[in-house]
Amino acid sequence: LNTQNSAVFSLGSRVGLFDGFTLVPGLGIRSVKYYPLFYSDSSNVSRLAYSGKASITTFSLAAIYRLKSFSSDLTLSYRSGTADSLSSIPNLAPFDINLALKYRVTPQFTAGARFLFLSSRYSDLSLANKLTSVGLLNVRISYAFKIAELPLEAFAGGDNVLNQRYFIWQGCE
Repeated sequence: LNTQNSAVFSLGSRVGLFDGFTLVPGLGIRSVKYYPLFYSDSSNVSRLAYSGKASITTFSLAAIYRLKSFSSDLTLSYRSGTADSLSSIPNLAPFDINLALKYRVTPQFTAGARFLFLSSRYSDLSLANKLTSVGLLNVRISYAFKIAELPLEAFAGGDNVLNQRYFIWQGCE
């Protein structure tokens, strides 16, 4: 989220439960002046308004598991926000689940996928038009190599490979 005049406060910790497994609870508070409120009306025309002040509180819990050739990251997040007199911020999904998996096929070749689930949210300032929840799948492969002892990585990937229609954070399709 790129906004001017914002302050961010974060608190968290890492708890290693056993070899390769870590929990990371966190709390983030963001206070923003001139928060952009993108939304679409019933004719699906995108509109932009700015709030005088907004605040967003995020609670998250991440579970990280690492082995020699496999890794997984699972993050659960809950967000609550207000902007001006709105009880909820349009296009701010209150819940999301982010799951990333990576497998090292060979020491040089890696394949991975990331699944992001966004809960339902509102797309208008009156909080009357509720959008359905969506799941997005991103994939990536990479190959690590060296040229003259300089480590390099070539990669290819695709975002939203299931071609889901969704409103991104800024409210545009």
